[in-house]
Amino acid sequence: TPIHAARACSLCQDSQGAEDLLNTWRQWLPLNDAPLQHELARLLLLMSEADGAQALLEDLLRTNPADAEATLSLASVYERMNRLDDAQALVQSVIAAGFGSTDPIGRDADHVLAILMLRRGDAAAARVLLEQSGPRNACDPVHYLKLAEAYDKLDEPGLALRALQLAHALQVREMRITAPEGFLPDAPALPATIIEVSADSYRAWPKLDSLAARHSPVSTVGVPRAGTT
Repeated sequence: TPIHAARACSLCQDSQGAEDLLNTWRQWLPLNDAPLQHELARLLLLMSEADGAQALLEDLLRTNPADAEATLSLASVYERMNRLDDAQALVQSVIAAGFGSTDPIGRDADHVLAILMLRRGDAAAARVLLEQSGPRNACDPVHYLKLAEAYDKLDEPGLALRALQLAHALQVREMRITAPEGFLPDAPALPATIIEVSADSYRAWPKLDSLAARHSPVSTVGVPRAGTT
C-alpha cells in the first residue's frame, strides 16, 4: 500500500518521497483497517501533520477505547500540541490498565510520561523513570536523547554526553543500513548542501527585481518545536 511504501521512504530518510505518497491520504478514508490507520497516523506525525494524526487516532479510539497503543500515540500527539493535561490523562489511563515497565506497552507509557515530566520541568522525576524503564527496544536513540536532556537540566554534563554518544551510535548504526551511500569513502559531508544548477536552468530563471529596503521588511518565522528558531 502507499502507506507501507511511505514508511519505507521514511526509514530511508526520504521525507519528500513519503510526503508525495501520502498527499492524498484523506481520499482513502475510511480505511476500515485499524493497524493501517494507526500506521498512517504515525507517519503523519513524523511529517508534522499533527491535526491529521489526531483525527485518525481519535477515530480509532472511538471504535476501540481499550487500544493502548493508539492511546499512547494520541498522548504523543497531544504533547506535540501542548495539550499536556490531556496527554497525561491518556498515559495514566494506560498505566491504570495494568501495563508495567516490563511490558512493551508499559515502557512506551513510561517514555511518554517522562517526556511530559521534562515538559513540566521535573527533570529529576524524568531521569528516574527513564533509568528504571530503560530503552524500549534494541535501537532506541530517542530514549538516550531524552535521558541526555534530563541529565543536562540536572547539571550532569558527563552523563549527558555519554547518553548522547549512545544515541548517536544507534543512529549511525541504523543509517548504515538505510542510507549506506552516506558512509562511502568519497561521500560528501553535507550532501543536502550540494545543489547542481545547469547553465540552461540558470538562464531559464525569471528575472526579478528586489524591492527597495524600505518596502522589504525582515520577518523571522519559526515552526514551534522544530528547532528552526
